[in-house]
Amino acid sequence: MDDTALRDVFLCFHYSIDINVNVLYHWDMVMNNALVPMPFAPVVRANKSAALVASFLAGRNERTLRAYRADLEDFRSFLKADDVEEAARILLSQGHGEANALALAYRADLAGRKLQAATINRRLAAVRSLVKLARTLGMIPWSLEVGNLKSQSYRDTRGPGRQGFRRLMEEAGSRTDGKAFRDRAVLRLLHDLALRRAEVTGLDLEDVDMERGTVTILGKGRTQKERLTLPEPTKAALAAWIDIRGTEPGPLFRNYDRGGKGGTRCVFRAAVSDRADLHFAEF
Repeated sequence: MDDTALRDVFLCFHYSIDINVNVLYHWDMVMNNALVPMPFAPVVRANKSAALVASFLAGRNERTLRAYRADLEDFRSFLKADDVEEAARILLSQGHGEANALALAYRADLAGRKLQAATINRRLAAVRSLVKLARTLGMIPWSLEVGNLKSQSYRDTRGPGRQGFRRLMEEAGSRTDGKAFRDRAVLRLLHDLALRRAEVTGLDLEDVDMERGTVTILGKGRTQKERLTLPEPTKAALAAWIDIRGTEPGPLFRNYDRGGKGGTRCVFRAAVSDRADLHFAEF
């Protein structure tokens, strides 16, 4: 084939059936007068992006799934796409540079909303993870290289210590209302088993087995629950709380309104640390 014939195929496209990626073949006079494939913007179909999102979310525990969905929904809102699957299709249909430019614009938008660095970095990580899976599945040949923002770590992540725990227990022990029984049970779980806040607030009544003296928790990053043995003081505090709470199914710990009535699943925030910080706010 002469040079003229080769130049005639300058705009010839090859369509990949499996991953729907267009590859532009161009005439390269430098590389030995040969046809060289040049990566072009991939064409990602809607059904492919929907399958990608489904695969990305599959097998996650409830808390992780909720967080990823919220992060991807925020990215969808930024792109003004109809749904998360459409947002994924738009992103993956860009070229390497264009996709990273889009991610940079998204990071700037997050920063412009005055969000915490940790929140911004978590949302960027969700988008990068989605793109990484797409690359693993052969849908795209590139990756997102947009980095995180610098975040300042907590200066003091210490809990209240043994004396602080005793003061909290004494304060809860000075009351006889239902909330005091609940607080003592929560404090015991946080201190005696070193559970995280989310692990405690995520407990349901069915997770506690008083006969065996165990509690079943879903640890951070886990997909299966693990059973822990309750120390006697913790078991006693839980038994006292369950006597007040009742045996109806549902969240083990519930919020109390100002009238002293229990309501929805309780949520509390720690003053400093995520693990074993017992200096929590009113809940």
